[in-house]
Amino acid sequence: MRRPLKITLWVAIAIWLIAMVGTAPEIATAVRQKRNVERTFVSFSSALVSNNLETAYEFSGSEFRSKASLSDFTGHQEALQKRFGKLNQIKEQSIRINVHRSPPIQTAVIAANHEYETQTLAFVYEFHYEDGKWKLYGYKEM
Repeated sequence: MRRPLKITLWVAIAIWLIAMVGTAPEIATAVRQKRNVERTFVSFSSALVSNNLETAYEFSGSEFRSKASLSDFTGHQEALQKRFGKLNQIKEQSIRINVHRSPPIQTAVIAANHEYETQTLAFVYEFHYEDGKWKLYGYKEM
């Protein structure tokens, strides 16, 4: 191998290593927080499936609560069950964690299927990390 090519290769490897070390904290945080938000989503989903809507609402954050009261939330969930039957299960389809440096914000976007008696509906949920916990920020039917 020619000497200039070797030098170029080593410089490229060094730049790649520096880039990896620079992003390592964000990657480690995302992996750790993915497990945490998955646990939160499982608990939230279990509350919805068991029709314990007040418990499910407790997973919501301040932003969500400012836009939807408990009665709004329960009314929407009850309307879905009236239309499609009992909610049998919620299956997570995908999850994406976003870690922002400035301002330091962590968000999670979760795609999930709600399997009702008569139909399966796709939903997307957004959770934000607030006060040391993952909180529901919003959701919508796709």
